[in-house]
Amino acid sequence: MKDSDHVSEHSPDYLMLRMLVGFGNKLGTIDRMTFRELTGRQCTLIASIGTFEEPPTLGQLAECEGSSHQNIKQMALKLQEKGYVKLLSDSSDARKIRVTATKKGHEFCKKHHEAEDKFLELLFQNIGEKEVANVSKVMSKLNENLDTMICDGLKLK
Repeated sequence: MKDSDHVSEHSPDYLMLRMLVGFGNKLGTIDRMTFRELTGRQCTLIASIGTFEEPPTLGQLAECEGSSHQNIKQMALKLQEKGYVKLLSDSSDARKIRVTATKKGHEFCKKHHEAEDKFLELLFQNIGEKEVANVSKVMSKLNENLDTMICDGLKLK
């Protein structure tokens, strides 16, 4: 049996999901090839810190990243050990922990941004604006559906 025969047994939505998972795996490979010291998620977390006007709390980063508070805290602690960020107590609420990039973190962000620009240029070559817009609409709807499943407790039965 040829590969194409096997693939045709599955629905287009199943195949699309498999392609998205494979795409995510390939993105992880690119991240590891580009920034060997950090994982892709760690790179994204450092970049996210820079999107806030003031150093964000762990909770704000968790919401921004679509991750749990504990997961973000663990990543931030590892990044702190490597010298990319500092975790600081909030001056008005000691229960809150804020995350700020260090000089090394800021330098990394600049390097990451430059590499990301080149990466996007290569990734999206030969892909038109309409194609990007269509995929963006589909991805937005898929994200909404995932959010609903998460909030509703994933009722598959």
